[in-house]
Amino acid sequence: MPNVWADSKCVYTNHPIGGAMRGFGMPEIHWAIEQHVDRAARQLGLDPVQVRLLNCIKEGQETVTGMIMHPTGLSQCIQKAADAIGWGKPRPASGPHKVRGMGIGCMWKAPAMPPNPGSAATIRFNEDGTALVNVGGVDMGQGTLTIAGSWRPRAWACPSATCASTRWIPTTAPMNGRLSPVA
Repeated sequence: MPNVWADSKCVYTNHPIGGAMRGFGMPEIHWAIEQHVDRAARQLGLDPVQVRLLNCIKEGQETVTGMIMHPTGLSQCIQKAADAIGWGKPRPASGPHKVRGMGIGCMWKAPAMPPNPGSAATIRFNEDGTALVNVGGVDMGQGTLTIAGSWRPRAWACPSATCASTRWIPTTAPMNGRLSPVA
């Protein structure tokens, strides 16, 4: 969108970016946004699917935060969804006093995050036969560190008691906030 103005403040902390998954306010706000897109399309006499196709972010475009968008297939997804439901084709009501409608919408989970977030892990084998797994990810109770500490292929010959995992540390974690390997 060429007519976007965004003010932001960058604050350095020793805490990783984190947020809840599986919703946490995103479906509700995107429902409201999609309602407004539909309303604007109707008031302008435009097709809501065409409005979304025209305005959705595409590969190579710059986001409001300055990131370049990677391939997502969003335009193709919107078009395939519209084709699959027979968008624009009238459907008869299923009975008296009933109306049959259809809708389409899309959303971007966590739009404040970069479009290419990444994470990685390193494994250090120690002289005493133990291994240390350093995870470049956030554990918010979902078990990231527990799982990382259990990574021990048979080839390692490393019992679980001797494998440990470490927390995300911005300056040493693999694929840290710069989204590139730590030098």
